[in-house]
Amino acid sequence: MLVKWEREADGESVGCLEELVRQFQGRHPDGRQSGMHIIAEGVGLPTAEARTRLMSLIKRGSEHFGAVGIVILGTGFVASAVRSFLTGLRLIAPRSFDFRLHGRSADVLKWFPAAHARHTGQTIDIAQFGRVLGSFERGSPF
Repeated sequence: MLVKWEREADGESVGCLEELVRQFQGRHPDGRQSGMHIIAEGVGLPTAEARTRLMSLIKRGSEHFGAVGIVILGTGFVASAVRSFLTGLRLIAPRSFDFRLHGRSADVLKWFPAAHARHTGQTIDIAQFGRVLGSFERGSPF
């Protein structure tokens, strides 16, 4: 699953994410899924409702997750605050899946394909995955 957050997460957007996770798990009850999230530059902290729902999703669905990568674009106070929140989220998350934060999508290619394969048994075409991630980061169609 690839998700690009172009505005702060709120209850509605996290609800959409929960529904996508629910649909996948319904079709693959014994399978694991991995996800890449790209947070656009300037996107602030999730709302209180979104934070609560994200924490619940991670605790509830962790046995179905393979690898979760998050690319936080940008620098400065806002990006640091988002990194801090997500680091805290990782501290409470079960260790049954890989979870990493990055500053660029290119950094993800060093670990995500192997982590995804290890947890899901599925391989990823690294070159194609890199092109798709780059497109998501730039906001251009792939």
